[in-house]
Amino acid sequence: MHPNKSTTVRSYSKKLDGLGWAWPVLRAATEVEARAADVAAWVSESLMFRTTRRTPPEAEQALLATGRRFRVPSAFGSLAGFRWGEGPVVLLVHGWNGRGAQLGGLVAPLVARGFEVVTFDGPGHGESPGARSSLLEMASAIEAVVDVIRPVGASLHAVVAHSMGAAATVVAAHRAQGSTERTTREAGLFQRYAFVAPPIDVREFMRVFSEHARLRAPVVEALRRRVETRFATRLEDLYAPELARDFEAPLLVVHDALDKEVPLTTSQRLVAAWPGARLEVTEGLGHTRILRDADVIERLATFVAG
Repeated sequence: MHPNKSTTVRSYSKKLDGLGWAWPVLRAATEVEARAADVAAWVSESLMFRTTRRTPPEAEQALLATGRRFRVPSAFGSLAGFRWGEGPVVLLVHGWNGRGAQLGGLVAPLVARGFEVVTFDGPGHGESPGARSSLLEMASAIEAVVDVIRPVGASLHAVVAHSMGAAATVVAAHRAQGSTERTTREAGLFQRYAFVAPPIDVREFMRVFSEHARLRAPVVEALRRRVETRFATRLEDLYAPELARDFEAPLLVVHDALDKEVPLTTSQRLVAAWPGARLEVTEGLGHTRILRDADVIERLATFVAG
């Protein structure tokens, strides 16, 4: 070390030693800040996974009245399920703060094509119990429903999933594909996939939440640690395009160019990673109205029918 530099360091150290009274205060303040970040992260986690139920419109209630109700045992309680028609099974999966009946426009055209249509309310949604949910809990719910409704030793004909339900479907399908215990490992959970406005990265969801809540960087980091600990997985390991790279089943993605909740670029990245996938873009339908559009419903039903 240069002599002058060494002298400067010793001089500075002596000045710091002279502030001995301040070190406990500084350490206490640092500890308080760390604890405050942990508390804020705990509150943030609670809010981030809290669900909101909305009263379904009369059209959805009328549709459910025509279906055959059943219950699905799961780790989250007894989930509400609904089914119509007979034939190869098509599962409909709703998104965050949604309901199975939101995809009800597909019921009549698919039943008319000879399919049995099944939907359910995820944990903390619709008529199912709970007040919280998450991507991984929704994926587990999908697995629980499939275990109840699939033919023995076979995969379901198709799944149509909206928004977060699509991301959860990718996780469930990836887990099934990598499991040696599931009889559907080789075929996958579904023979065909159709997604509407799928998000692909839970880290983006956390970023948007953190910005909306105006969380400071230490709180955001503490929140990430809490979430990863809770689910025993790294957030980057839930990136849908990476999970889907080995999928072979056909995929159709429909996404509106002006979707304000999930940008079109997410579907573009998923389709680019999923072998043989196809993207169809609408305009002016937004994130949820797209589910009620007659043209979109016909496109999805035609694809499902193959």
